[in-house]
Amino acid sequence: ALANKGFSQDRAIMFAKLAGAAYCSPESLEAWSCGEKCIPQVSKPVKVCAGETTQAFVTTWEHHGLVSFEGTKTYMSMVQDLRTYKSATNWPLCGDSCSVHDGFLTEWQSLKSCVEDSLTAIGSPKGSEIRVTGHSLGGAVSSLAMVELHYDGWHIKEAMSFGMPRAGDTGFSQVFTRLFSGRYFRVTHHMDPIPHVPPEEFDFLHFGREVFYDGDVSLGHKECDDAEDELCAGQYWNVVSDLAYVSDHLDYMGQATGSTGCVGLSRALNRSSTHEPSTAPLPLVT
Repeated sequence: ALANKGFSQDRAIMFAKLAGAAYCSPESLEAWSCGEKCIPQVSKPVKVCAGETTQAFVTTWEHHGLVSFEGTKTYMSMVQDLRTYKSATNWPLCGDSCSVHDGFLTEWQSLKSCVEDSLTAIGSPKGSEIRVTGHSLGGAVSSLAMVELHYDGWHIKEAMSFGMPRAGDTGFSQVFTRLFSGRYFRVTHHMDPIPHVPPEEFDFLHFGREVFYDGDVSLGHKECDDAEDELCAGQYWNVVSDLAYVSDHLDYMGQATGSTGCVGLSRALNRSSTHEPSTAPLPLVT
């Protein structure tokens, strides 16, 4: 059995850098030269997978496979336009209901074959222990990926997400917690609005042990086992109406967890003729 480990702030800083690196250009990732987000503990090769609207990269970190999922670059749109459609899944343990956000599932399905093939290609085939991370949308996609990778034969050794939205219903939350309790931490920051969408009223629920920073990393954190604990990010449940706090979404563990900080042009800048990040509506749902 895999050992359960407590939360480590030093580990979280490395995870946050790796989650932020997923926003960097494919070329800088493949060369592992994206700046301080490209931590030296990673071993090449680095495989980059293109999804429907985001990307992921697969590499080796401390002798185990790593998958890091990019988030969306249009944060305002994510808060304003995120829909609440869900798709049912047929994963074991799900019982009567185990539904997940339709847009997040579509994104994972667009990445899955490349991610699994890339894990095998770098020497982490089925049966191997792997690590998983992601920020924002990438955190939500990573949670779906963890379940499918688990059932496809990989062992999730360690995982963290940062500033992720709710990914599925109560059934999914229960299954995820059963599978990964003790090996997964969901990190939240102050008044980041993204963890408060989609609304609980539409039967979306968080999961996992929440690690909440109410300010600078140096001020310490709280840990909450209740998925929607009002001692952690839940105390700011009404912050979605105030988009001024999107800045809290872009800074996790003191790291730039968006495209800021990538050496060379980020993917957002590469795709823009005006060298400004896109402000188009988030194309996650229909």
